Amino acid sequence: MAENTSADGSITWASFKKHTEAFHVLSNQQHLQVDIHLPPSLEAGKSHPLIITYHGGGLIGGDRGGYEYMSPWLPAYAAEANAIIVSPDHRLLPKASGRDVRDDLDALWKWVNSSLNSIVGQIAPEHTADLSRILVQGESAGGFCAAHLALSYPDKIRAAMLGYPMVGGFHEQGLVKQKMFPPELLPSKEELASWIKQQNALENWPLVRNDDTNFLIGLFQDQAAYLEAFGSDKDISPTYRAAEGGDATGIPERV
Repeated sequence: MAENTSADGSITWASFKKHTEAFHVLSNQQHLQVDIHLPPSLEAGKSHPLIITYHGGGLIGGDRGGYEYMSPWLPAYAAEANAIIVSPDHRLLPKASGRDVRDDLDALWKWVNSSLNSIVGQIAPEHTADLSRILVQGESAGGFCAAHLALSYPDKIRAAMLGYPMVGGFHEQGLVKQKMFPPELLPSKEELASWIKQQNALENWPLVRNDDTNFLIGLFQDQAAYLEAFGSDKDISPTYRAAEGGDATGIPERV
């Protein structure tokens, strides 16, 4: 059995060679990091398609390393295309704002275009990422991030694959004081706080590594918590950006 396959012979995230780099230094000197995954079969002198994948987590949790919660088909798809994958972090609500998240996406894009290939050349000589063949991908909050990149750089991104993305309006289009569940089905704030505390104690809890319990309770009970985190900036909504009057100039060739 080859070391880069699972017990059933399938390609997994472990099949790729991983290298981690900082791509953005924040004003508080915090470093945002990105994982670079090189496909298992490399042919010298080749230029590889690039897949930028963002993790989910409702913009409140998750990180670049939560591969067990990412698209299970992605490693095999990338390996078949001989593609390089990059998986970045971004700042999280509520300590960060929606604008901070968008700034982190733009910082990742600048890093891809200014630094990625020099790093790839160091860890895999004679290999480069083909920046004319870029796919952005993500589910839920990852779809939110991928959608923003696709709308910001439609002429540079070949395709976007958005799985159940958070792209709806966070202002006038339905989340203002919208209840997620009927009140009679909701637990009390005390019960939610206890449950969140229990989940935070689990090693494999993928989402909530966040001390702002009141904010998390607000997300369960009333999606207007997003409204507070995003403020009045309508361009935080991919749907608004793509609509008439938004700042998007187009979309990639394939979405």
